[in-house]
Amino acid sequence: MPNRSAAFETFALISPQNEVHQMPDWVSADFDAPHGRLVWTADNVLYAASVRENGLGEVKMLWDGRELKFTPIKAPY
Repeated sequence: MPNRSAAFETFALISPQNEVHQMPDWVSADFDAPHGRLVWTADNVLYAASVRENGLGEVKMLWDGRELKFTPIKAPY
């Protein structure tokens, strides 16, 4: 599970049969209507997949940010 602050959202997928599938590693998620897909982040990676009646389609990694590290920069920029 990701390191989260005191306030955070949780995500789950609910099937047409009302089966709930918790997604504890997801940090954000949204439906990309123009492309007909669900997009989400987990472990600093952006993913996407189509939504089907029996679950998600093929999961594609859109962006991998795992190598990014915070570097403090003294103001002024």
